[in-house]
Amino acid sequence: MIRSLLLLALLVLPSVALAQTGGLALRGGTTGIGGDAMFGVNDYLQVRASGTFLPYSTTFLQEDERIDVSYEADAQLFSVAGLIDYYPFKNVVRLSTGLVYNASSVTALGTPAESYTTGGRTFTPEQLGPVQAELSHSAQIQPYIGLGFGNPLAGGRFGMMLDMGVFYTGSPAVTMEATEMLAPTAENAAAIQEALSPMTIYPAVSLAFSVHIND
Repeated sequence: MIRSLLLLALLVLPSVALAQTGGLALRGGTTGIGGDAMFGVNDYLQVRASGTFLPYSTTFLQEDERIDVSYEADAQLFSVAGLIDYYPFKNVVRLSTGLVYNASSVTALGTPAESYTTGGRTFTPEQLGPVQAELSHSAQIQPYIGLGFGNPLAGGRFGMMLDMGVFYTGSPAVTMEATEMLAPTAENAAAIQEALSPMTIYPAVSLAFSVHIND
């Protein structure tokens, strides 16, 4: 976390000294909700610091012929980015690149919702035990590249911004813990991680409302 904050400082502070104009934005999209602070260097370049987050929890019951399992899932989206926006035509079209500190993760806890009978023996949910899994990023510092529309530091005081890009997240990391009779289930973590290894990019699509705060 400290490394990412230092990176943002290195990106943003020089632009503050050179900037003749700046702006703020409220953003929402696939990375969560949050805001931006942007500074203009010249007609072609802007520097932007962006942060988004979104906690989400849900529960559901998976019904099976052998045994029903109750799941509790928690997703925590959190990212902080330092970006450079390049406007090749000095209008609303921009190319963006930079680095993102992405600490997003998903955890799930599965608990048997009923007893299980096999071979004439019945096992209670407590005897079967819970299974917990976590999906996270193996590398939290990630490159970003994207295409955007809208120039918050040109035109009127208020505007809109659309960003479409991707984080290169690398292969996800999977960990599992299990106890009691289901303890061997945790050994499947490596196989699940291998199956998910092609998922190396995360789409970042968001819409923002901006305000031009100084000239």
